[in-house]
Amino acid sequence: MFKGSLVALITPYKNNFIDERALEKLVEWHIAEGTHGIVACGSTGEGALLTREEQRRILEICANTAARRIPVIANVSAVRLEDALSLAHQAQNTEGIQGLMLTPPPYIKPTQEAIYQFIKTVHDETELPIIMYNNPGRCGVDMSRETIVHLAKLPRIAGLKDSSGDVRRVPEQAALVPSSFVQLCGEDELNVPFMAQGGHGWISVTANAAPRLCVQIYESWRQGDLRTFARLRDFLDPLHKAIVSETNPAPIKYAVARQGFCSDEVRCPLVKATVVARKAVDQALQHAGIIAVSQKDRHG
Repeated sequence: MFKGSLVALITPYKNNFIDERALEKLVEWHIAEGTHGIVACGSTGEGALLTREEQRRILEICANTAARRIPVIANVSAVRLEDALSLAHQAQNTEGIQGLMLTPPPYIKPTQEAIYQFIKTVHDETELPIIMYNNPGRCGVDMSRETIVHLAKLPRIAGLKDSSGDVRRVPEQAALVPSSFVQLCGEDELNVPFMAQGGHGWISVTANAAPRLCVQIYESWRQGDLRTFARLRDFLDPLHKAIVSETNPAPIKYAVARQGFCSDEVRCPLVKATVVARKAVDQALQHAGIIAVSQKDRHG
């Protein structure tokens, strides 16, 4: 259910309010381009900067627009267990949401046992499948293989999004978890080696700007078409790098805005992509064949 190229969807704004029409258009575009699933209200979606009511509305729009044509997964990560549970129950009560995503509580650097108890409690008090999200860079703590394997034994722990950067873990964990457990890459630049190690796909930032190419690279790998796979890898590599040249999601929002779907507005304390980052994104989009950059200076 949660395999292939899933997008960590941006949240479009207009004058600091959710641009609901733009969000609907983005969901429809991803479905038309073949994206295999949507993750809403994650870090790329500026989830930490959204009110609870805004998160509810985003989930409603995504789920209603998708209409179960592709799965919509709600990020419910929070520092406090009570807040994570509140977000999880809100998502669960939103018609059409088909899964939850959850990191260890950020900032407080919990022990491995604390991570286990935190995720297990959310699991036990909800009903939807859960994708665990190991993101040491944002959470300040790395989920150990033992913790992941222990949690994978719970009946509705569906898989793991891994942003640890260590692709060697994929086969090691695969040997110890149920066969239904999916391993999804959380770092676009590591999608290729992650798949080579046995991964089942990725939850992608890049897919916001290049959904069809991200789907095609997954399908070419699945079909064993390594020539196409290598060609698409080379198309996308500069874009993977450009969108992390500054704090996510400013560069990827600019990349989506360049295609006319929404503004590149982000919320404070984030700021829009700088001239340098915009130039890198434009060059990467041109390299991938997504836009044609004019000779006129677009970066002033």
